Amino acid sequence: MVKSSLNTKILLFGTATLLFFGGLTLLVHLAGLQSSPLGHAILVGGLFASLGCFLWFTHRYVTRNIGLITRMVIRLADGDDGTALVPVPSRDEIGVLAEKFNQLLVNNRQMTTRLAHLVDIKTGELQQANEALLLAGQVFEHVIESIVITDREGVILRANPAFETITGFSVEEALGRRVNLMKSDRHPPEFYAEMWRQRKSVGAWHGEIWNRRKNGEVFPAMLSITSLRNAEGDISHYIGTMDDISLSKRNEEKIRYLAFHDALTGLSNRVLFADRTLTGIQRAKRENRQLAMIVLDLDGFKQVNDTYGHAVGDLLLIEVGRRLQGVLRAEDTLARFGGDEFTALLPMIDEPLDALTVAQKILAAIETPVVLATHQVQVSASIGISIYPAHGEDYQALFAAADSAMYQVKVTGKAGFRIAAAMATPSMRLSNPTTDGPE
Repeated sequence: MVKSSLNTKILLFGTATLLFFGGLTLLVHLAGLQSSPLGHAILVGGLFASLGCFLWFTHRYVTRNIGLITRMVIRLADGDDGTALVPVPSRDEIGVLAEKFNQLLVNNRQMTTRLAHLVDIKTGELQQANEALLLAGQVFEHVIESIVITDREGVILRANPAFETITGFSVEEALGRRVNLMKSDRHPPEFYAEMWRQRKSVGAWHGEIWNRRKNGEVFPAMLSITSLRNAEGDISHYIGTMDDISLSKRNEEKIRYLAFHDALTGLSNRVLFADRTLTGIQRAKRENRQLAMIVLDLDGFKQVNDTYGHAVGDLLLIEVGRRLQGVLRAEDTLARFGGDEFTALLPMIDEPLDALTVAQKILAAIETPVVLATHQVQVSASIGISIYPAHGEDYQALFAAADSAMYQVKVTGKAGFRIAAAMATPSMRLSNPTTDGPE
């Protein structure tokens, strides 16, 4: 608050000066010196004294203070940080001006500090956003999955290098084209219609798809499509990520193959043979027909392994499998259960004699010598046969009957075949097939 205004000070000082000069003049007149040189000197001296006091007053209370404020403004304009304040010389208008100017300096410094802090925060946020964008760009460029960005009509706007690696289409030739440039003939139109329906209604689609590379090769892929929406909530873009799963498919097929096939010979294993038998029994029952199961074990296989080593033994098993496949029909199933034990399923026979004929051919095929790794090897087989439904109506019963018959051949001379004992039918051995009669 202004205690003594500048106007009041000037008025009082001016009044005092006038009174001083008036009093001095009155004294000169009373002394009768108004016409003398001394009187003139006193009046001139009083005038100059009054003027000097007025100049001192003006400098002390006006020009000096205004000069301080002016110099401070010039310093601020030249880049001063505003930490220095203007002295407050008095409580008049100029003092109030200096005080308010100092307040402006303080407020400006506080605002500058807050602004600098805000700038630091925003700079950090911008730096983090820039780092995130750089990271996203690096991910886009280096991720092994294909990434494609399209407009709402499926026109390709951007694609990453993995897209070219997987599809064979360069990014440049893909831009501006629709994503159906990879479309294969593996899916019906309804498949793509449903895909588009989900993309528009749900906003996303994920699943397995067959696509076509630039060279025409069709390959399986795992595709995920996600929609992007604008501020109005309308779909504006689609992002598609695709991974080539050809290797996974091949591995799955290999695993599935190994689950149902013998690793050495490639023949069916016990699991697949049992399943084929179940299917054959159901069909035979439905059509009122017979089927045959053959179980055989090689004679002399252990001696081959002991004499020539397991490598030659493995080659022998592979060759036996190949020969057995040559004897059987396409609709028959041949399996290896392990070791030197093989089984065969004849799902369609008219009478048990058909199975005996096949057994005879099997014995002849196996008996033929074979050269393996410079070694000539010859083995024979003991064969057991069971017939559906005479020896059982399920897999376990049929296998047990055939296996028991094979064991009987083993203990009675080997190199022969026998139908399960429940059937009153012939048993034969290659060594003397004509002399063995009904049992």
